[in-house]
Amino acid sequence: MKLLRRHAVYSIRRGEPIPAIAPREAVAFQQVTRANISDILAFRTAEYAAVFERQLEKGQLGVYAYRDGKAVAHGWMIFNRTERQLRANGYFLLQPREALVHFCSVAEAQRGLGIYQAMLCEIYRLAFANEPTDVIFIDTTIDNVPSRKAIARTAAFLTNANYLNVFSKTMKLPWPWDSSRKFREVRANV
Repeated sequence: MKLLRRHAVYSIRRGEPIPAIAPREAVAFQQVTRANISDILAFRTAEYAAVFERQLEKGQLGVYAYRDGKAVAHGWMIFNRTERQLRANGYFLLQPREALVHFCSVAEAQRGLGIYQAMLCEIYRLAFANEPTDVIFIDTTIDNVPSRKAIARTAAFLTNANYLNVFSKTMKLPWPWDSSRKFREVRANV
């Protein structure tokens, strides 16, 4: 278990254009419900069905990507529907009307086909259409280059290039390493 991880945080805001990304192979997206939770067994173990059940109970949004009738990818989103800060997944602070994309996976045989970024765009559209959400965050570890490239293709803006996750506690790095200051300056001038 890695106790110290560097993360990159991306964000997309309500009203920003969401690209129409088509994967190289035909897929269909469907929201995760109690009726289709077991579809995850096509590429993950039974323990994931129990995890997905708990996430639905907590009001999270889940999406499956299907190829040839089988689930080949999933992604989840946590919403802050309260009027106070919410600590998502024990480390990410969400303000009211913010959301965090998390727990995304694509079956190994389906990677590199553009399914991940198409699924992210679908999750953004569903969230902005159905939830009182103004900002969606996506984070990944700095060393996960394929994920970072895919997220950038979805029009998500790099918000904070460096923060540390130590024992599941978040610590932002001080300037000049904290790119969120630069992000705020750029956004203010738009």
